[in-house]
Amino acid sequence: MQIVRATQADVKPIVALNKQFHLDIPDFRWDTETWVIDQIDKGTFYLLKEGGSAYGAVCIQTALDNLPSTDAYIETIATREDLHGKGYGRELINQAALIARDEAKHRLIVESFLEYGLGDFYTKCGFQLELEQPDFHGRPYNVFTMEI
Repeated sequence: MQIVRATQADVKPIVALNKQFHLDIPDFRWDTETWVIDQIDKGTFYLLKEGGSAYGAVCIQTALDNLPSTDAYIETIATREDLHGKGYGRELINQAALIARDEAKHRLIVESFLEYGLGDFYTKCGFQLELEQPDFHGRPYNVFTMEI
């Protein structure tokens, strides 16, 4: 299993992975081809692959305007549905932490809509719940952080 930077050939598999967490709300862009292409062009998408097959994808932001220079932000993370609960998500988190550390970051941040039910997953991976945000278009979410 290896983590590789995504290329334009990976757009459709990433969109398919990200469609798993689609919410019908305005401004939900994370599963659109346009957004995925833009992030691949910026070099922020990584795939967990084995034998040419994508097991999961993570988008790691390290230079956002509202992000402190010591922080990295997991914009999206997804594994194939048939692999949920088998450790691939944890491996993506581990790889994201390594990538962020290689870029001299000290903290990893991820946000998750409450309805995804991923709070336990993130805390088991080493994140701490920082705060519950009021909402994004009426959908409450949590902010988790991890020192790396």
